[in-house]
Amino acid sequence: MRPFLEMFGGEERSFRVALAELRAIQSACDAGPAVVAERLARCVQVKRAHPQANIFELLALGLGDWRIEDVREPILQALIGGGLSPNAAGALVRRHIDDRGLKGLVENVELALVCIAAGVADDEDDPAMGESPAGAESPTSPAGN
Repeated sequence: MRPFLEMFGGEERSFRVALAELRAIQSACDAGPAVVAERLARCVQVKRAHPQANIFELLALGLGDWRIEDVREPILQALIGGGLSPNAAGALVRRHIDDRGLKGLVENVELALVCIAAGVADDEDDPAMGESPAGAESPTSPAGN
């Protein structure tokens, strides 16, 4: 999985979500990546449908069943995977999510979903993704077609 750039805390930052980060997210959220993504998706859908709504209007529209860790942990782990130390990543997450309460969580729910999606997406440039057992041909390789 290659790093990707996204805005967080007013700056473009490097994020990366590989298997180690997905495991940490799964552990912190007590759910697999697909479940975490499902929990975040409703909030993202409501925010996109009502981009001018304030936090109270968004709450009234129903923001889904996501949990605090569903938002903060994918961002934290993706920052660590992108090259920040755990202390630096933790400080950023505290400043731009935790210290801002519900508003910080709701504002960053889409980034959290992007991080989860990046972690489960198949990256053809990553040699660890899509490897076949020794001697087996990949169904997408020229020899396998």
